[in-house]
Amino acid sequence: MPTGRLLPSGDKSQSQDGSSSRRHKADEPDQKTAGNGGTISDSEKKRVRGRIQLLRRTTILVVTISVICITTAILLTTDVLTRVFCAVTAAAILVVWLVGARTYLDRLKPYHAQLGLDATGKPAQAPVETRSPHVEADKRQAQAIARSLRSKKQLPTISSPVSLAPGEVCHHFRAATLVREAVGSRRVLDEGHLILTGTRLYFAGRSTSASITLSSITKLNLAGPRSFGVRYTGHDGLDTFDVEFPQEFLAYLAIVCHHNGVKLPRIDNR
Repeated sequence: MPTGRLLPSGDKSQSQDGSSSRRHKADEPDQKTAGNGGTISDSEKKRVRGRIQLLRRTTILVVTISVICITTAILLTTDVLTRVFCAVTAAAILVVWLVGARTYLDRLKPYHAQLGLDATGKPAQAPVETRSPHVEADKRQAQAIARSLRSKKQLPTISSPVSLAPGEVCHHFRAATLVREAVGSRRVLDEGHLILTGTRLYFAGRSTSASITLSSITKLNLAGPRSFGVRYTGHDGLDTFDVEFPQEFLAYLAIVCHHNGVKLPRIDNR
């Protein structure tokens, strides 16, 4: 169970004889860099994140074993006292572990921002810079597009920068960079164009292409002032497209889906 102390820089835990107690270096960031507004080095961040991940996995294991022990004691033990003793012991171990784990995570709260964690200790997503001039201009442009196109019966068509399927028309496109995100990894795949047609999002890169059917989109989110993310069926990770005006692109996407009767998920602004 994690018992390491995590104290802000300058605070010292005194023993009864007045001497400073030794810190548990393996369980906390370096106080010389982490305390009082300092920064945590990349190696320390990696070490603490690894311990948090290990703590979560171990907690799941402890909960599972405790539940199995309690269930076994109730179902398989005939003696009442033995049954109660086993169940209470397993429950007590579980409670002690959970309290210790929660205490350790609480001690990390002053460092959540530097560790990239939210208030619950989970990886945080950076909020979109809603007040930057670029984001505000993108937002106004997206609103103007929505007002001007929603009432029109015909969608605008433009020439596509790449060849499309026969009969397929391009409604909008932007220069884009495809970034593929999975659990614990983020990698830039290619640069090219992101093209919106009546049936799909089509990324045409220099060496990589990706086709996302509009009806398969399960989640959309503004990943930053110049990017948006897409989750879709048949793909486990998140595809992020870095474009100059993401809100404008999503406005075109919403209009095309509305025109074609495709239900689009609500856009997450985080």
